[in-house]
Amino acid sequence: MDNKNYKSFFIAALKKNINTLKQYLSNGIDINIKNDNGETALMIAASNKRIKNVCFLLEHGADVNAETKDGSTALILACEAKNNNNKILQILIEYGANINHSTKDGRTALMAASAVGCLENVKVLITNKADIDFSNEQQESAITYAAVWGRNNIIKEFIRFNTLFDKPDQFGWTPLTLATKEGNAETVKLLIRNGANKDRIDKNGDSILMLAIRSQNIKTVKEILKNTSDINLINNYGENILDIAKQTEKKEIIKIINKFITKCG
Repeated sequence: MDNKNYKSFFIAALKKNINTLKQYLSNGIDINIKNDNGETALMIAASNKRIKNVCFLLEHGADVNAETKDGSTALILACEAKNNNNKILQILIEYGANINHSTKDGRTALMAASAVGCLENVKVLITNKADIDFSNEQQESAITYAAVWGRNNIIKEFIRFNTLFDKPDQFGWTPLTLATKEGNAETVKLLIRNGANKDRIDKNGDSILMLAIRSQNIKTVKEILKNTSDINLINNYGENILDIAKQTEKKEIIKIINKFITKCG
């Protein structure tokens, strides 16, 4: 079969149609042929929760560690899918998927699962020795992704395994500072309760409280105020917390900060 006519082969991988896959293979198609994005039939099947197709393709020699143009593998793509693919993950791992492989921009399967928020996928990866504390060139780890997206159930799982949840990235931001910037109040509460450093200052000289104010999320501001008494900090731009509160033009935030300053002053 001419490998240029591969599109229907990928459609068969997407659908529950093993007989069509068998036909293509018997006609000589390269099982590892890629589409324009560098995806193989196995990747398509894995990311769309086609367990039988995944098993069939692997049994017939599909490359479990083939990469897309950005370096994603079937395992990473399965973790990026917004569903519970834990059975597929286990199958891919049993066939030799590199569990700690990272894409060109430094994403691992565990990072992908953490961002999506699928706890079952995360558990499978950890059970199979995924490196919880792996950091990419930006010094991001899986808990970084979980904090940004407010995946508290996953953060709890990482804490159980004593992950390094206070490690800063290249900008000096920790999971706590990132959760604060994103206005994830419950994540902020969880991380502080488990000992995250609430006194860290980022490269701009901003405190956690300053970042909370910038987020304009009132719940996050109130959560940070429960855990700080620093009203005198000036950042690298000569701003204090009231200056930043006024920049938000949010009357309630300005009122909260004024009340806090009066209380602590």
